[in-house]
Amino acid sequence: MYQGGNMWAGFLAYAEGMRDVIGLTGLDCWAKYQAWEDAGREGGFRYMHEEFCIVSDFPEILKVDGRNRPHSEVGPSHRWRDGFEIYHLNGVRLHKELWQSIVNRTIPTKDAIQLKNQEHRTLALQYIGGSKLEKDLGGVVKSKDEYGSLIELTELKDQNGRNYLYYKAIDPSKNEYIYLRTHPDTITPTEAMYRAYKLDAVGIKNYQPNLRT
Repeated sequence: MYQGGNMWAGFLAYAEGMRDVIGLTGLDCWAKYQAWEDAGREGGFRYMHEEFCIVSDFPEILKVDGRNRPHSEVGPSHRWRDGFEIYHLNGVRLHKELWQSIVNRTIPTKDAIQLKNQEHRTLALQYIGGSKLEKDLGGVVKSKDEYGSLIELTELKDQNGRNYLYYKAIDPSKNEYIYLRTHPDTITPTEAMYRAYKLDAVGIKNYQPNLRT
């Protein structure tokens, strides 16, 4: 099975330029190309088989973020005329119920941190925020140094019965706190920071946190 359609828009624009701007209109291939161009303008995705072809309509709603990823906090990122909808945040697809609980910040913190899908879990925690994470799950400062703090969540345990441990530090690029889960055996924020950014692997020994981006 072959798929095409408006996913070929970039190629179609390039080919149209070759034909109309450069003037390569005398080639025999343009008659066949015209069929592709017409299909690209009139329909969405096409799934072609030897015995049948499925053609989708263009969505009546299509919303993206600044990086051109499907995204909407106020409704579906995609909706077609037959009522079919798709929900995305930052390019990540979610079921409507989960999308609603994340954008409305109604998902319980403990449920959010235990979502099996890593992308969904990351999104949920971003919307909840680290301060609420600490408050709801009994966060206490385990240790602190120039690189940040280690926050132990006393009300949430992993499969081995050990408390979740997070590395908390300022991200200079946004001037706000970041929270990165780290191994329960981590002793200091310095160790957590080296684990998180894999600095030992690239031979960095004297890391300067004020230069982190």
